[in-house]
Amino acid sequence: MAEAHVLIFPLPLPAHVVSMLKLAELLALQNLRITFLTTDTIHSRLTRFGDIQVLSESYPTLHFKTLSDCYDEGGHPGFGDRIWDFISSVTLHAKPFLRDILLSHTPQIPKLSCVIQDGIFGSLSAGVAAELNISIPIIHFRTISSCCFWAYISATKLLQCQELPIRGM
Repeated sequence: MAEAHVLIFPLPLPAHVVSMLKLAELLALQNLRITFLTTDTIHSRLTRFGDIQVLSESYPTLHFKTLSDCYDEGGHPGFGDRIWDFISSVTLHAKPFLRDILLSHTPQIPKLSCVIQDGIFGSLSAGVAAELNISIPIIHFRTISSCCFWAYISATKLLQCQELPIRGM
């Protein structure tokens, strides 16, 4: 049986990356080969502040790949009104890399078995795989806080109890 190889692709914003990096560590503990894809800037921050060297030594099956920073010299647009421009840019820059990694494998780097991408990317990986006529499991991982998760699971009850929408304000 071939070695399992998982591509993990978070939205390149710190909270998303930290959540996905924890997932990568858990999968690496199971001796799965993990390719963790992020941008040059995020990788640099992980190198400076996140002990990436220690991670690489602790988890020899965890490998890091980077792609372009996906934004112009106007600065990181990862917040406010420009967040959707940033997500669109990351998506555009990631497509060629996804094509390459879906098509390439060597005896040292096995073919991808699965893609775990940030849920914010929607059908990005599925679209690239479909263009290449490749069938691969794709998991959309939502990197949300526990507070946000609690709000999501409570919304139905709040609607049933007629607490939402909030009136009289």
